[in-house]
Amino acid sequence: MARPEHNAVFKDIYPSLEAAVAAEPPDGNEAAVPPAELAHRNLELLDTVVTSLFHVGLSLQVAMDLPADAARERIAAAVGYLDETIREVRDHAFTARGLSPRTGLTPPP
Repeated sequence: MARPEHNAVFKDIYPSLEAAVAAEPPDGNEAAVPPAELAHRNLELLDTVVTSLFHVGLSLQVAMDLPADAARERIAAAVGYLDETIREVRDHAFTARGLSPRTGLTPPP
């Protein structure tokens, strides 16, 4: 469950993800992506997210023992890494539903 201070980050993501999940595939064919390929993509995403979170956790642990300026740089890098991971998850969610990852709209044919 998200802590209250994380709501600012999540409020921008959830509506987009909800729209992507609720949307029908553009051609109305839910079987457009073979199940094995979809499972492979999902496993790759899971691996990416777990690796990213592990990397960020280690980075933040190291930051606790650094002087203030170095810690600030380490924390900023960790936040950037989290932002990139969130972007990958959003892109995956939109692409899985046939939507443009950047706009949330169906791309032109």
